[in-house]
Amino acid sequence: MPVLSKVSLEALSQLLEKAQNFLLPELQELELFLQESSDCEGLTAALVSHLLLNKGKRIRPLLVLLTASLQGKRPQKNVLRIAGAVELIHTASLVHDDIIDESDRRRGRPSLNCLYGNHLAVLAGDYLFAKAFYYLADDPVLLQLMTRVIGLMCQGEVEQGSTLYCCDLNREDYWARVYKKTAFFLGACCRAGGYLAGLSAREEQLLEDYGVELGKAYQLVDDLLDFTGDPVVTGKPVASDLLQGIVTLPVIELMQNKRWKNFLQEHLQNGILTSEKVMLLRHALEKEGIINALYEEARQRVEKACGLLQSLPSFPAREHLTSLAQYIVLRQK
Repeated sequence: MPVLSKVSLEALSQLLEKAQNFLLPELQELELFLQESSDCEGLTAALVSHLLLNKGKRIRPLLVLLTASLQGKRPQKNVLRIAGAVELIHTASLVHDDIIDESDRRRGRPSLNCLYGNHLAVLAGDYLFAKAFYYLADDPVLLQLMTRVIGLMCQGEVEQGSTLYCCDLNREDYWARVYKKTAFFLGACCRAGGYLAGLSAREEQLLEDYGVELGKAYQLVDDLLDFTGDPVVTGKPVASDLLQGIVTLPVIELMQNKRWKNFLQEHLQNGILTSEKVMLLRHALEKEGIINALYEEARQRVEKACGLLQSLPSFPAREHLTSLAQYIVLRQK
């Protein structure tokens, strides 16, 4: 485990809980709102309930709620609707990701496609997208913003699918893909909250920039955990992305070493990576100092993100956005 990640589980959980507890009544109301989103019948209701009850950390709606509180006021009902919409978009995108990746697990439970097949899983994801659009429809500004999120995520997924097993990717390719698949979404959540709070256009842009840097750090840590994480904690085998042909920044950096680039060209492009060879790569990433260097890069991105917040109103929400950023770079799953 990199030096940067040596933090007690208790201290780590407190970073996230600090932000969650600040908005606990709103987050509880958000859960009720999401349950109401499955106001359908029969099998459709079962599909949607399976997805929404198997909840994650609710990072994206939390960003909306926190940034909407930067004027010192508690989020109103209209903010909860938007926070719910972004969580529906996120959940729908995960459903489609699981289908594309042929994943049979999600957050420790069977994925929807594993239980019901791809056909019904696609329709359930589409249903959640439709519900999200319904909640966004009253505000053309936010509807346009979130439809751009979905469009960019689709573009990023297409680009990732077209470069599987490719050994010629560079840092620019990686960050462009991360921006589309992950970072812009977090930036849009932050901009949406600032817009709902009535902040200025400049402040909205600062919040979007904060969210984008946060999203880049989040994805980089995710890609590092693919190699360094405990499979029992992460719920995924070591190098699961690489085994699917997805080339991330740790691998791109390793390929700067000619020996390892030749190794990857021989084994990755030919689809003959074994668990033994994966462990060789993991050891090489540590030995070459790539793991620690990239954790430091993630930390610097979080530091940059937190620096952007200093120009915003000094209300408690700003402190909690900082705690959330620290959690993202130190998390272990």
